[in-house]
Amino acid sequence: MYSLLVFVVGSIWLIACATLPLLGLVGLSDNALIAYSNTVQVTSTIVTAGLCLRAALVFDRGERMGRVWMLMGAGVLAWGVGAMLYAGYQFSHEMEDPSFPWFSDIGYLGIGPLVIASLYLFIREMQVRIPIWGIAVAAMVFLGSLGYGIWNNLESFTGEEATLLNSLALGLYVIFDPALLAMTVVSASLLAGGLVARPWWMTLAGLLFFFVGNRIYERMLANETYTNASWVNMSWPASFGLIAIGAMLTYNMFKQFEK
Repeated sequence: MYSLLVFVVGSIWLIACATLPLLGLVGLSDNALIAYSNTVQVTSTIVTAGLCLRAALVFDRGERMGRVWMLMGAGVLAWGVGAMLYAGYQFSHEMEDPSFPWFSDIGYLGIGPLVIASLYLFIREMQVRIPIWGIAVAAMVFLGSLGYGIWNNLESFTGEEATLLNSLALGLYVIFDPALLAMTVVSASLLAGGLVARPWWMTLAGLLFFFVGNRIYERMLANETYTNASWVNMSWPASFGLIAIGAMLTYNMFKQFEK
């Protein structure tokens, strides 16, 4: 029963994410594509946050893993609040984008520290020594991603239109994403196979997919190929879908242990 539910939810999520590029091929208007994209993004965060809360509540009060899932859900919800504000601005301003930074960026940035805190607690809960290779790989991906982020946004930091607020918001994006990727790598280095690890492989895959989506989005912005109806907009709901499946597997696993 539980496995069937996970399969059904995952299938619906996949169809919802794959529909955007297909709708673009059939000639749907840009406004309709933007509305669909925004709806899927907001809905996916609300559902994922709810499933993370559900997974958190399966643990006894005070257990660290409960806080892990609570923070994970809070991070996803923060991103969703940013998406709601962004969509609200578009709908009230004839589908125009807000200036950068805007209030929506507070929500978008919120996912970074909240999920990093979640992974920190997860690492502590594992109670094993982090392997040297995990630390080394995490350091390399952090420095490489940080360097790429600075290089890719150098003109935005130093250009004539750069302001203190603009540079601060952009700098937080540039720092949080590499830090999130590094924590994902460290967390993955602690996992092995088996039933217990399966939910976290799905969750970490979702975080990795989220990072990749951000990088593709940045390149599309730099190349001036991004639109609000771009297929990359579905990478974020897809990443949240993987996290949602991880939360469902966690809940199902502990409910089965209780029987």
